[in-house]
Amino acid sequence: MKPIIFKVSLNAVGFKEWLDQDLLPSLKIPSALIMNNSPILTKKRY
Repeated sequence: MKPIIFKVSLNAVGFKEWLDQDLLPSLKIPSALIMNNSPILTKKRY
């Protein structure tokens, strides 16, 4: 997969769109996805 450069800050919505539209479809089965606890991955709940 090619690297992505974000020219603006990334939030949970943008991350989910990238995950759903670009990353997950490019993975082969079986795959493992390891994610860290970055603040952009958390969506604020009100």
